[in-house]
Amino acid sequence: MINLGCKKATMATLVTVLSIILVLSGCSSASNTSNTNSNVNVTAGEAPTEIIVGTVLPLTGKEAKTGRQYEGAFVTATEEINENGGLYIKEYDKKIPIKLVKYDDETDPQLTVELMEKLCNQKDVVAILGGFPTNLVSLQANTAEKYKIPYVNSGGAGRDIYARGYKYVFGTASPVDLMGATVIDFIKSQIDKGVVDKPVKIALAYEDTAHGLDYAVGIKAGVEKYPDDFVIVLDEKFELYSASYSSLLNRLKAAKADAFLVDAHLEDYITMHRQYTEMGLYHSFVSYGARGPQPDAIKALGDAANYIFAGVWWEPTSTKPASQNYYNNYKKFNNSEPGMNSYSYIAAQALYKAIEDAGVLDREKVREALENVKVTDTIIAGGEVSFNKNHQAEYPFTIVQGKPNGVVDIIWPESEKTGEPVAPIPKK
Repeated sequence: MINLGCKKATMATLVTVLSIILVLSGCSSASNTSNTNSNVNVTAGEAPTEIIVGTVLPLTGKEAKTGRQYEGAFVTATEEINENGGLYIKEYDKKIPIKLVKYDDETDPQLTVELMEKLCNQKDVVAILGGFPTNLVSLQANTAEKYKIPYVNSGGAGRDIYARGYKYVFGTASPVDLMGATVIDFIKSQIDKGVVDKPVKIALAYEDTAHGLDYAVGIKAGVEKYPDDFVIVLDEKFELYSASYSSLLNRLKAAKADAFLVDAHLEDYITMHRQYTEMGLYHSFVSYGARGPQPDAIKALGDAANYIFAGVWWEPTSTKPASQNYYNNYKKFNNSEPGMNSYSYIAAQALYKAIEDAGVLDREKVREALENVKVTDTIIAGGEVSFNKNHQAEYPFTIVQGKPNGVVDIIWPESEKTGEPVAPIPKK
């Protein structure tokens, strides 16, 4: 009996154990099936409430006037998107509004790097819009590349930034050398019309930066293109933010040039041209690169700013429908009028389109989308923005000229003209 009982107990135990094994085996099988299905059918997580985009700008300091225009441009592009619900992100099958996180680098090189690193280390920041001027953009670009975050700027127009083989850095400012070449093309058109005799003697001066050096390259390339029409009689570099340009202007006076072509930041342009005027100098053509008929210059220089012409990426008085729409929206969202540097709007346009094209809020996927992004019907001459193999946009420059009573006309190219050029500059 005892043996039989033990046998029955053993069999009962065996049945129980086998049952447990089968149950556990089934659970394991179900668990494996569940894991396999989750790997095959990956579903998106909960959609974020915002798409975070950062920017580091000189909102105070020496370049604050331009930095504020950049800020206004980025705000306008952002609010235009948000008014329509945000960017459509395919991963979540919905529109998500953009949150623009702005930091002020005070035009300080060390601070701009610190703030860039702060943005890069925030995991929810998808991409960064930058920055101004070129020397700070160069530092920002290094940081963005280091942290592998998409970075789109319109303040670094020098080709050297994009010749470094960066993967994550993109620029929407057409190269400065093309500005110089466009200036020469414009003066050549005036030679062909018989407005001035050839060869036109050029006095060339440029800031000792990558921006200035590229401008000089463009001017010299134009002169080489038209060797019978131009000759350079002065070739000078100068330091940024100088208090006096008397030695340069004295050499300019001795050079007896017909055209004075300069690449300068706004502050240097105002200082230099005030001293130029005080010395009673005169040339048939005067240009300060991208500086000329800006409101701040007119306020500082008065009538002395009349008839100076500039090569710009965009002019607020453009009659293109896209430009007029942008002008009105900028005023709406910023309670101020856009300046020439507000063309930085196209950097935000390119980035936002790339995020939407990527369809996911992933830095690497956004970078890949930027490689092939194309923005059409934009505010700039030519209308279209895309990136070359070095990630820099290239498009035609616009030549503008300031006239009395604050009038600014686009005088080149012919397809963009809003007024006729006044050349040579009238003598006072």
